[in-house]
Amino acid sequence: MLFTKKEALLDNCGYNTNFGWEWSLGWRRNLFDWEQVQLKKLLEEVHNLCPVLEKADRWIWIKDLSHGFSVSYAYMILRGGRG
Repeated sequence: MLFTKKEALLDNCGYNTNFGWEWSLGWRRNLFDWEQVQLKKLLEEVHNLCPVLEKADRWIWIKDLSHGFSVSYAYMILRGGRG
């Protein structure tokens, strides 16, 4: 695994600043160019999100609330399909 904190909770992956939540992600090696592009996209997606530190972590799938999560749908979205 590339991420150094694979068992970490969200509150261990960043910190609050005067400007909002700041992500602090650690990698086992330098990222390749294509990984840098993916990281940039990820950080753009979560830019306005701020963890609620008083509550336990949980997963919520918001792309298809009517049918729930499916691996094939998630894969389609990650490959750039319509969601």
